[in-house]
Amino acid sequence: MARASTAGQRPTSLEWKHSPLLIGIPKARLTPEMSATLAYNSQQFTTKWDLYHTFLSLPRVVFGERVPFDIRKDIFAWNMRTYSLLEERVPETRTCQEAGLGLWVCLCAEWVALIKTAHMAPYISFVPAVIKEMNNHVDPTRCLRWRGSQMSLVKVRYSHENPAALEFDIAVQPGYIPEPKKGSITWHISLEKPANKSGRVHIHNIHRTSPFNHLKQCGSGEEMKLCVCKP
Repeated sequence: MARASTAGQRPTSLEWKHSPLLIGIPKARLTPEMSATLAYNSQQFTTKWDLYHTFLSLPRVVFGERVPFDIRKDIFAWNMRTYSLLEERVPETRTCQEAGLGLWVCLCAEWVALIKTAHMAPYISFVPAVIKEMNNHVDPTRCLRWRGSQMSLVKVRYSHENPAALEFDIAVQPGYIPEPKKGSITWHISLEKPANKSGRVHIHNIHRTSPFNHLKQCGSGEEMKLCVCKP
């Protein structure tokens, strides 16, 4: 059914980001209470850590075997609440923070996009710090280093859930694109703005939104996301 449907074929769709996971358990091993709890949880906000908790609980819950550790105490040292999906009901009011998910992977977060220059003006002051961080992560002997005057802020996204979290789309201005001077050079950056003006911008993730196919590739690993080779 999943293969025959059109769900998940676009990179922006929910199913593309979170592909289906199918688990088979003998029906005779499931009590009516387990089946009802699993059906209820299938409509709730669950995470991979709930699945991990459930897997570790299977020998005890389904087969009645003793598990030689305390799952929550010995396995989950993080500040999150996980659930065994066959025996515990996930609250309908569960938040990303309670589930231990960061804002950038929280599908419940509501983001506001700004594309007009006047609306983006309050965020332009962060661009030099972002460019500095980008330059710090490439080899200056091989890769171009950018200046604020060469870049444009083309989109800003922010979330009411965390005012410090931002997403920038930054592009090289056409006059500064290396030969053969075609296409575009754009990066999508997830960042956390500093608490004060003297603080450092923390970049959580960065990726190219333009393929750079027309440019010579250099650098390795994560550097390739940022490096534009010197002519």
